[in-house]
Amino acid sequence: MQRKLGLYEAGDAFIALPGGLGTLDEVMEVLALRQLNIHSKPVALLNTRGYFGRFEELIRHSIEEGFVRQEILSDIAVVDTPEKAIEFVENYKPVEKNKEEIWSGDMGREVGER
Repeated sequence: MQRKLGLYEAGDAFIALPGGLGTLDEVMEVLALRQLNIHSKPVALLNTRGYFGRFEELIRHSIEEGFVRQEILSDIAVVDTPEKAIEFVENYKPVEKNKEEIWSGDMGREVGER
């Protein structure tokens, strides 16, 4: 836990390469912290051989179901090359999130309700 905390605090951006459960855990935690407005750092996922394609589908599905805010998509880039990851990070402009709206809206509604 201390190692992860140090990574989050020291980094200016997060670039994830394909990896195992530890990598996926770290990516999800970074995204959760962003949704909670705890940081405003970009997250680039290097989509080597399509590795993060299904992950991106899961995020979009979670948005459709109302569990994740649409705005998170401006903080994430699923890219095919390291150069595109660097370009995303260098050009990233965080969208300010209203702290009062973080938990409002459809968040937490029953699964399947529309």
